[in-house]
Amino acid sequence: MTPQDKNTDIRALSNLLDSVGISPKDLVSSLKVIADAQAITVENAKKASAKKTENKIYGDKEYLYPNEKVFIYRDNRTKARNYYVEWWDHKNNKKFSRGLKTTHRETAWTKADELWKNHYGRSNLGIKAKSLLTKDLMQKYENERRKEISNIPHTGITPRSFDAMVIRLKHWEKYIESQGLKNTAIENIDPDIGIGFGKWIKAQEVITGRKKGKKQRSNSTINECIGAAEKMYKEIALGMRYITPNEMPRFKKLKIQRDKAPKRDILMRDEFHQISKWMKDHYPHEKGITEKEYIKRRVYNLTFTIQMLSGMRPKELIETRWNDISSVTSDKKGHGRDVIIHIDSTREKRGITRDTIAPIAQQLAAIKRWYKELGHIVEPNSDEYVFLKMTEKGMKENEHITQKSMNDRLKKIQKDAQADGAVNLGNRELSNYSARHYYITDQLLNNDKIPMAVLTRNVGTSTTYIDETYSHVIPLMKSDEITHNIGNHESTIFENIIRVRK
Repeated sequence: MTPQDKNTDIRALSNLLDSVGISPKDLVSSLKVIADAQAITVENAKKASAKKTENKIYGDKEYLYPNEKVFIYRDNRTKARNYYVEWWDHKNNKKFSRGLKTTHRETAWTKADELWKNHYGRSNLGIKAKSLLTKDLMQKYENERRKEISNIPHTGITPRSFDAMVIRLKHWEKYIESQGLKNTAIENIDPDIGIGFGKWIKAQEVITGRKKGKKQRSNSTINECIGAAEKMYKEIALGMRYITPNEMPRFKKLKIQRDKAPKRDILMRDEFHQISKWMKDHYPHEKGITEKEYIKRRVYNLTFTIQMLSGMRPKELIETRWNDISSVTSDKKGHGRDVIIHIDSTREKRGITRDTIAPIAQQLAAIKRWYKELGHIVEPNSDEYVFLKMTEKGMKENEHITQKSMNDRLKKIQKDAQADGAVNLGNRELSNYSARHYYITDQLLNNDKIPMAVLTRNVGTSTTYIDETYSHVIPLMKSDEITHNIGNHESTIFENIIRVRK
C-alpha cells in the first residue's frame, strides 16, 4: 500500500467518524475495552481448563489449614479412592504429598493432621522431607561404602569385606519384607523392629551351594549381620538426617561365649611329623597317578611344611612372590636355612607391612627343582608367584594356587592318612589356617627363649590376641609337667590322715 493510499483511507475513516459523531479518542478507548474483554475471556478459559484438569486429580478436596494450604483429597486417577494429603514445603521449596492409605474421611483427617505436625517438628530439627524405603537406604549406603573400597586393609573397605557387607545387609532387607514393611518409610517403622532381627536370622535355614541345610548360623555370624544393619542406620539414616534419634531402630545382639579359642583344630608336633611322614612316603606313590600329579603332590608336601614352619596366613602365603624372599642364614654345611619374607600391606590382614622369618630355604629350593621338572624355570628375583597353579595355563600366565584347592587337598590327605592308620585326629578337621595355629602353639610350648613381642611381630598379630586365644590351651598341653608331683603330695596327705585316725 502506498503512502497516498494510506492517507486516502485515513481521510475516509475520519469522515465516517464525523458522520456518526465519534472522535478518534473515543475509538481508541472502545478498542481498548474490546481488547481487555478478550484478554479476560482467554484468562477465564485458562482457569476453567486448569480447574477441569485439577478436578481430574483432586477429588473431595478439603483444607485442614487454609493458611498453610494443607489439604486432603482423593486421587481421581485411581480406582482405590484412597485419601492423600498435600502441602507446600516452604523450607525445601517443593510440594509434599503422601498417601494416607484409607478411604475413611475422618481417619484421613487424623492421619493428615498427625503427619503435618510431625513434619513441622521434623523440619525444625533439620530432618529431610524426602522419605526412604529400606531398599533405598541400603542402596544409598552401598553407594557410599563403594567409594571407600581399597585393596589395603584398614584404609577403607576391601572388596572382599564390601561383598560380605552386602550379603549381611540382605538379611535385613528380607527381614523387613517378612514383617510386611517393604513399602514403609524408615521413619514410620517401629524402632523395636530391630530387637527381633537376630532371632529371625537364627531361625532361617543355611543355604549351602544349591541345597538347603539345617545347620544354624553361629551367634557371632548373626551379630555381624546385626552390626552391619546398625552401622548403616547410624551413618545414613541418622547421620544424613532421614530419621530422628527416637526413630533409630534398637538392635539386640545375641550372646556369645567369651572364649576366643581358635575356630580351627590344631595339630600337635608329633601329629605334624606323622602327617608329614605319610605325605612323603605314601601320598606321592599312590598307584595310577600321573607323573604330573606325582610332582603336584611333592610340591604340596613342601607347601604344607612351609605353612607349618612360617605361621603365615593362607592369603599371605599364596600371594608370595620370589622377589619377596631374601636369604638370611645358612647351616653348618653352607646350605640355606632361614629366609625373610616381605609381606606388603595389601596381603597383611591388618594392612601393615611386615617381614617374617622362617627356616624354609631348603623347601623353597626344592619347589624350584620340581618346577624345573615341569619345564618351568624360575628366574632370579622373579616377580612370579612361589606357589603356582600347576596347570599349563596357570604356570604360563603366573596364576597362584587358590586357598580352596589347597584346602581340598589337605582334607583328602587327612582322610587318607587316618584311613591308613598313620595319624589319629579324632573329630578334628584341618584347614589351611590350622598350620598358622600349629605354628603359634608350637612356639609357645617349645620355644621359651623367644620374646612374646618378637613372636607377635613375626606372625602379624597382637600380644593380647595370642594371650586370649592360646594361653588357655597351654595348661592342657603341659599337663604332665603341671601334675608331675601332685600324686606324691596326695599320697603324703593320705598317709597323714591315716596316722591321725590311728
